[in-house]
Amino acid sequence: KMKPTREDVEKLITLFAELNAVFFEAALPMIEVRFSGRLKTTGGQYFRRPRKLIQISSRYLALENAWEEIRDTLGHEMVHVFQYDIASPNAA
Repeated sequence: KMKPTREDVEKLITLFAELNAVFFEAALPMIEVRFSGRLKTTGGQYFRRPRKLIQISSRYLALENAWEEIRDTLGHEMVHVFQYDIASPNAA
């Protein structure tokens, strides 16, 4: 089991800001992003309620290409943020 370090958490937050700038023209709100040891069957999740949150599985940290997988998964979850909160904010 990999427990994220403080550096891992800071890198994840920085990665969110970088992907937001490059792919979304910084249109996404800065929302909480964090690692979760509870995600077993999925690499990431986006929650809209009770507060906006992206969780990335901490199991990625054990992989040789960890940050490539984390970047891809975070980017995927950020597309959901864009879809729900930017493109169609009034959707259910």
